[in-house]
Amino acid sequence: MNIKSLAILLFCVNIGCSLSQEKAEQKPDFLVPEYKRVDYKVAIDTIEKKVVDLTAPSDLFGVKEFMGIYMYAEMYIQESLVYITDSSNSKQKRMIAAYSMQHLSDSLYIDFCKSAAAMLGHDIISTDLLATILFDSINDKYQIIRNYKDSTVFTFLEKVKSGISNDELRNRIDNVIAGKTWRGIKIFLEENR
Repeated sequence: MNIKSLAILLFCVNIGCSLSQEKAEQKPDFLVPEYKRVDYKVAIDTIEKKVVDLTAPSDLFGVKEFMGIYMYAEMYIQESLVYITDSSNSKQKRMIAAYSMQHLSDSLYIDFCKSAAAMLGHDIISTDLLATILFDSINDKYQIIRNYKDSTVFTFLEKVKSGISNDELRNRIDNVIAGKTWRGIKIFLEENR
């Protein structure tokens, strides 16, 4: 089984294939109706050239191509999973692909994270990339961290923790599960608004 097939299979298993391709291609009414689906790989390459580096990942919001994918993330879930598993893509491009999924609903983003974590178990993605997917947020949604009390998120994080040997990631997961990370983020956000 090739990586593309594995990525799609893992995503479908995690969401029970409830998101049909037809539904994924529907455009939300409140968004720009003339949005045209783009070639994901070409778009990520273009985005990287425009951003140059990810010193401030929020700079991605200033790139039109990123915003198109970000706002219509449901259309690109499978391509993003395939993209982040392709070792020929640079670490920065893979991070851009991960960030592009952060506008998904909480439930779809959690499913996306589950698929990424399953790939870590097959040594297809790195612990650094998984940590970015799980914990970094360019939009202040912090879907995994904020939902630490949710039983699905809790069980998922415990499973990830039990399957990794990276102490730094295990400690980050422990802090998320304990609510420490979310409390710290809430304080930071309140002080900086």
